[in-house]
Amino acid sequence: MKKIYTLLLVLLFSVFYSQSYWKRVSGKKTFSLGAEQTRPEDLYYRLDVKGMMNSLESSNTSVKESSTGKTEKLIEVPLMNGKIETFRVMSLPVMEGSLAQKYKLMSFTGVSVNDPYVTIRMSLSPNKFQSTILNRGTYEFIDGIMGDKTLYRVHYKTNKTKGDKPFECTTDENEEAKKNINKLFKRGKISPLNKISAVSKDYIASDTIYRTYKIAFSVTGEYTQFFGGKEAALEQINATLTRVNSVYEKDLAIHLVMVDAPQLIYEDPATDPYSDAKDGARGAWNAELQKTLTEKLGEDKYDLGHLLGASGGGGNAGCIGCVCISPTVKEPLGKGSGFTSPANQKPYGDEFDIDYVAHEIGHQLGANHTFTYRIESTSAQIEPGSGSTIMGYAGITDSNVQEHSDPYFSVASLRQIKNNKNIDKCGTSSTINENTPPVIEKLPSYSIPKGTAFVLKAKATDVENDPLTYTWEENDLAYDKITNVSDQELYGPNFRSILPSNNPVRYFPALESVMDGKLVNIDGWETVSNVARDMKFSVVVRDNNPDPSKQQMSYATQKISVKEDGPFAVTNKYMAYTSDNKITWDVANTNNSPYNVANVKIDYTTDKGKTWTTIVESTPNNGSYDYNFPEDKISENVQVRVSSIGNVFYAVSTPLEVVKPKECDGNAPKVFVEVNDAGNLVITWQKGKAESYVIRYKLKSDSEWTEITPVSNDENTYMISGLKDSVPYEVQLAEVCSDGTQGAFSESKEFTILPFVYCDLAANSTEFEYISNVKIIDSDGNIILDNTSSNNNKGYNTYTTDDSKLVALKKGSKDNKISITISYPGEEDYYETLSAWIDFNGDGVMSEDERIVESFIPDPSNGNVKTVIETYKFDVPDNSYIGKRGLRLRVALKVGPSIHSVSSSSCDGALKGSLYTTSLYRYGEVEDYKVNIEK
Repeated sequence: MKKIYTLLLVLLFSVFYSQSYWKRVSGKKTFSLGAEQTRPEDLYYRLDVKGMMNSLESSNTSVKESSTGKTEKLIEVPLMNGKIETFRVMSLPVMEGSLAQKYKLMSFTGVSVNDPYVTIRMSLSPNKFQSTILNRGTYEFIDGIMGDKTLYRVHYKTNKTKGDKPFECTTDENEEAKKNINKLFKRGKISPLNKISAVSKDYIASDTIYRTYKIAFSVTGEYTQFFGGKEAALEQINATLTRVNSVYEKDLAIHLVMVDAPQLIYEDPATDPYSDAKDGARGAWNAELQKTLTEKLGEDKYDLGHLLGASGGGGNAGCIGCVCISPTVKEPLGKGSGFTSPANQKPYGDEFDIDYVAHEIGHQLGANHTFTYRIESTSAQIEPGSGSTIMGYAGITDSNVQEHSDPYFSVASLRQIKNNKNIDKCGTSSTINENTPPVIEKLPSYSIPKGTAFVLKAKATDVENDPLTYTWEENDLAYDKITNVSDQELYGPNFRSILPSNNPVRYFPALESVMDGKLVNIDGWETVSNVARDMKFSVVVRDNNPDPSKQQMSYATQKISVKEDGPFAVTNKYMAYTSDNKITWDVANTNNSPYNVANVKIDYTTDKGKTWTTIVESTPNNGSYDYNFPEDKISENVQVRVSSIGNVFYAVSTPLEVVKPKECDGNAPKVFVEVNDAGNLVITWQKGKAESYVIRYKLKSDSEWTEITPVSNDENTYMISGLKDSVPYEVQLAEVCSDGTQGAFSESKEFTILPFVYCDLAANSTEFEYISNVKIIDSDGNIILDNTSSNNNKGYNTYTTDDSKLVALKKGSKDNKISITISYPGEEDYYETLSAWIDFNGDGVMSEDERIVESFIPDPSNGNVKTVIETYKFDVPDNSYIGKRGLRLRVALKVGPSIHSVSSSSCDGALKGSLYTTSLYRYGEVEDYKVNIEK
């Protein structure tokens, strides 16, 4: 039936709409684009706007929508693929009827007759057409070229123009309140969690209510003059508000209608009630707009108000979540105090409409900033860096995820706006009876190994069979700024948000990154975690009902716990065309609890993941599987994937050459070398028919080799330990045949054991307390460290290069003692916590099982004792690393009112507690020392 209906639409269109109002323009030399930002892929068309208006007003293009009975129109609009798409559209005005009728301001919403995943929201007026198209997860825009009323550009989302003065949204909390809270934090009187809550329900669905709000727009005289008069300014407001509505309708079932108040459209900058752009954008416009709306319109005539300027580079909502709230003497900035002005003197186009206007209105409806490049201490900061959704700051920071905002709200913004109690204090509401929210199956929690990629999948159903789209987002609140994603981060987001898609699956990181070996993809704003932590991921499912007054959404949250084991990884260095070839992987304890992965699936690709060939659907997760690659794969590069069954993690190998088994012919086999995390050299070679092998290695600067013989042929791998770091070595290998003949050595493989690069940990300030002495007494009673230091106002100090402060411990020793002295330079002392770690196993990470101190020290006197000395005992494990690489002792002092404030990791970059984690608790000091462990 659906196919028949679509065919009828096309036939009707052919009969009544044989003439297209779009004419493709080829070559950019035929016109001047002025200041417009263009890209090579942009398309250009001439549009007969008057002809399009006449067509939409004609009954010849009308059809009845079968499910709703509403009258719809057929219209053609170009897409980025160069094709002209037919849409069935219906009127959905964004202006009050009297205003729309007087100035012929139209607004439509529609769906492609060929694909329900292609939707349009468009505005039309006597001199202007503008549209927003969602084409299967990709946003496309059509905007007019200023100065040419018939020329239009079809384009993807516009990037911020390089060199522009940056737009700045100055919407913020009361500064005096922030100062008072900071003082309480420092004294340990309140928890940051009293102020910040990252907790949200695991499942939320739309409340099936469609809300309409009256928005009062006013504009500066400069804005009106920019467009050439009041009529043109209203045409642009119609276009901007239509585009803004395209987001609010789809994401929140909110519709904004402009109040008919032409007295607010000022035409002369000299006589309008607003300051010039320089002062206005700095904040003067908030109060000026509120006063204007109160006096010229009346508080009962609108639900929220907004001023549009032509320049100035600023935006401010006046207040957050104050829709419906009239100003008072105590709170003079109410629902009518928001403004937006562009930084690039272009108050039009997708950048202005989405990145700025929709952003500021989002504040008015209750949403905070979602970026984390700076911390504002709200529950919305879940996007790394600048963020990329509407409430982020994409393109205008030094930590840009991308150069523009994508036209949708993050799950944090959706949650905040839906939870804003003010939204039901005004406007009109209607119950949506003909459509229900999507239903998402419960998302189970999983434990995964660290340093390992994973993939999440949602299963959702919709009673009305609407075309569902999915947005997977990390939903972890940041407590300290994130200017780049880090695999060492304990809190906050490791993954950026990406556009909605009809695919319910998202790979973390993107599969393309994993295929390239980029599990830590800083440039792509995605990284696996290489530290144990809990992560939350939310999936937002939008139903994209063709009627915007009925659109619904749901979201659900899934918990992923990253554990200490790992990474789960394919370990082959090559693949062989032999009957005894094995695919091998590091199980990383995942066959046990809490991972419980008894079996894995194995497949491979030869085209970077475009297609996959299954090797085995299910095999025990024991780290090895026998598989002989087909002969036609010899000399090809394959990538093998091992995927957990019953869990979400997987691993992909590097490109591996498929080789034949080597005959023992005196020629050297292929040799592969790598240095593992413990600083050992691991040599792997092409498996062949030799009886044994000889390995030799040396410092590159030496003339004599150290030789190892015989080396068994059983495993074709060997590990050399105890090497120096930071100096170049070379290694060679030769085969020995069954008759005792030794072949030629391979060419030298050079390698260097890199020194441990320990993660960062630092305090903000030693203003209130610092570490003045660290003393260690070994199990025999010898003082092996006694370091006294003064307050140098640095939150981090290292003594790792000072040989006089080397800590020499004995493997297996018991009851060693460490004493830490805390000094207070000021007038009083504070609650304190102490932590210390030693990297006993030599893996370059001071992990939680290597913590030797975890202590809370109550306020010693509520006065000033000047110094406090704390002493602790510790043992050196029997399996500690012994070698020539220097290990690390880290001591961390941190302010905090309870044991929960103890720094939760040696490796989080900042002094974050397991519960109290904001930067306000980062007073103290961190000191590092070099450690050698001896027999």
